[in-house]
Amino acid sequence: MTLTRRMYIVAGLLVGLGLPRASFGISGCTNANLTGTYNAQISSANFMNVLSTINGSAASAHDANLPPFGGPTGFGTGLPPSTSTGGTGGGTTGGGTTGSVTVNPGGFGNNPNSLSGQTPGLGRYFFDGSGNIVGLSAGPNSGNVMIGSYSVNSDCTAAMTLNSGQTFTAVLAQNGGKVLFIETDSSAIGATGELDLATTGCNTMGGTPLNFAFSFFGAKTAAASSGSAVSWQQNSAIGALFLDGQGGFNMTEWMSANGSIQPLTSSGTYAIGLDCSIKLTFAASSNGGTTGSTSGLPMAFRGLLVSDSAGLIAVQPDQTLGDTVTGVVINQ
Repeated sequence: MTLTRRMYIVAGLLVGLGLPRASFGISGCTNANLTGTYNAQISSANFMNVLSTINGSAASAHDANLPPFGGPTGFGTGLPPSTSTGGTGGGTTGGGTTGSVTVNPGGFGNNPNSLSGQTPGLGRYFFDGSGNIVGLSAGPNSGNVMIGSYSVNSDCTAAMTLNSGQTFTAVLAQNGGKVLFIETDSSAIGATGELDLATTGCNTMGGTPLNFAFSFFGAKTAAASSGSAVSWQQNSAIGALFLDGQGGFNMTEWMSANGSIQPLTSSGTYAIGLDCSIKLTFAASSNGGTTGSTSGLPMAFRGLLVSDSAGLIAVQPDQTLGDTVTGVVINQ
């Protein structure tokens, strides 16, 4: 028997026996796997805003060369330089824009319907196990309200839709304890984030000191001369946060700024809400700087505790909302 005939016989046997089909090991997920209170974080919020600002600046520069604003005659639309329009980032507008900065990519962050209030990059919502996403109604008479829906497939993939129009594809992990999602609508397509199953409520932890390690990474706008393009610089840090259990905190961090790593210390007060939100208020720095100044202290440092041992944070380094970066805190 020649080699060629052997090959035909083997091939025939394989066809007759049938090759195993590719299959996924995970199955059996339902909407019930997505049940409870979840903290949301838009992981790519800062990156999306950087791209939005850069692209907006490039479009403005291009239009500035069109008549009647410059450039060769006989070309162009005669329109003023490009500006981005849209919502101001309030919850139901989701991926709206202010100027050329997208202030709410991902929909779940910076949303006034969040159970923990409107915080750039973060949010808190209840998933009822039956396909409904619950938040708080905006306005003086707040109360629970359905703000969206979801559907979990047997293979643990999912689809989520907010009433404001944002849509997401998601993947469940850890039996629904964590959900990774990506936005699929055009308002902020490609924005990524996560949902973490959290405790339903938090006490003020009075009298219980806590130590957290934290880190965040992103970029912030750098001071630019008049007429020059917007520039960015790295904005990242690691550090340790001590909560004394009585409303005071001390923080030590190492921040990347101006091409070097700068050690910083700060202190102030903190508040933990029943909704598991945490907010730091910085005191004047030891070198005479104040919050949001060149001392390195951020304008805002907020978080959502997933449990007593971990949480998600959003840091706003200055008054520019689009500079907000997200990160994590972990109990030491």
